[in-house]
Amino acid sequence: MSRAAQSVREDLSALAGATGQDQAEGAARLRESFLALISRIEQHDEGTPAPGNLSDYDDATGQAVVAAARLAEDQGTGPGSAAGTALLNTLLGTVAVAVGRNGADTEFRQAPEAPTARAAEGVLALLCRNDWAVSPSGARIGAAARGLLEHDQPAVRAVGVSGLHFIIPLSAARYARITELIQDEVADFVRARLLVQLASLLPAMPAEVDRSLANLGSMGTWPVLATAPQDFDAPSAEPGELSREIDFVVQILIRVALFSGHGSCRRLLATWLDDPAAFCYRTQRVCLHLRDWLTAGNADSSRTREDAFAFLARPVAAAIRLRLAAGTAAEGDEAFGRAARVAAIVSRNLKITADAPGDVPAEFAALAFPLLEQLAEVGRPVIVHDIVRVLKRIAAWEPKRTIVTVAAALAAAPGYAWEPDGAQAVLDLVDTTVAEHRDRILADPQWTSALRQVMEGFVAQGIDAVIAKVHDLDVMFG
Repeated sequence: MSRAAQSVREDLSALAGATGQDQAEGAARLRESFLALISRIEQHDEGTPAPGNLSDYDDATGQAVVAAARLAEDQGTGPGSAAGTALLNTLLGTVAVAVGRNGADTEFRQAPEAPTARAAEGVLALLCRNDWAVSPSGARIGAAARGLLEHDQPAVRAVGVSGLHFIIPLSAARYARITELIQDEVADFVRARLLVQLASLLPAMPAEVDRSLANLGSMGTWPVLATAPQDFDAPSAEPGELSREIDFVVQILIRVALFSGHGSCRRLLATWLDDPAAFCYRTQRVCLHLRDWLTAGNADSSRTREDAFAFLARPVAAAIRLRLAAGTAAEGDEAFGRAARVAAIVSRNLKITADAPGDVPAEFAALAFPLLEQLAEVGRPVIVHDIVRVLKRIAAWEPKRTIVTVAAALAAAPGYAWEPDGAQAVLDLVDTTVAEHRDRILADPQWTSALRQVMEGFVAQGIDAVIAKVHDLDVMFG
């Protein structure tokens, strides 16, 4: 038996990457070695003396499953042929072992998960082939494919979920099945695939997808989507493996919220973003992944970009409220500290987006200015540095507004004047503005006053370049 298994293994290896005539010949050899292996396995099952032990038997059955799954993709192995009948029995027999997530008793020994998952892939391959679908075995294959969704092995369920659009072609029926499965699924990676399938229905069923996704958080089994703060939301918490699930779910939630045109997911995101102190971790991840939408799409996606910026403004507004409520004790206020951390992610997102090669789009600049003005009120030096660097990229669109925003940011975070790179970043911005708009500045008292405020904040450092620039401005202003 071990020799027959080795022959199958060698033929599978030779077939990998083969094309054209080599592929056809390789498949033919695999059919022969596969049938020989199946014969040896049947002899063992019938009690006919055969060399080998239980380990050899497990290896042989595993190789048979892999070969059957590979031949399920081979157009030369059709229904009714000897190899076709053998592969069908092998695949259906393997996935039928211990079907049912309750782990029902079975007279068979539990099949290993990896070969069973490979058998599930073979079943899906047969389901997708028209010759097998219309054959007398088509109904059995369809039933087996549907059974994958209820299999006791999570890896097998995952294969079934990945092929849901083949198993259940109609969108409405597929949506109904997904909503049933996702409520009971306990394996994170299977739930993730169900979530992908749910999101794939967004173009056809936006309202239903929006509602279902938002409602998952109320079931208690999906803390990632909960409307109440969770342990992992605390800044000191370590989400561990859950961080991958949070990121995955957040990205899908954002997509549905921005594209569905309905409000359930939007309200869920707003719940988190309006209270960054309580939902600190999830809010950070939302703000991080919203960056992908700040310049996304084409001319028809203006509303999507506007909505993305509106979402980012929510935690910033919350941080400002907490800072004002804490007053002079803001720097030691834990709630403000959490919210300011989220606001810093927002400012960094704007900086990374603005630093992208090429010209900054006018629409980005128009949407960024109001958010930068909000960020200026948070009063954190690290945020001010991002503000200055973004403004340097978009100053040409509104030069006066640029300087006024920097002045407001410095007034709220005077400590920025002592940042190592702060003075040079501001000097570069001031030099460009004065060189290009001298006459307009002189004719505008508000602009002039803002420039003075900006430079005076750095004078105490005693940096020669700053002092020289202040002197030049005094001369210019008379």
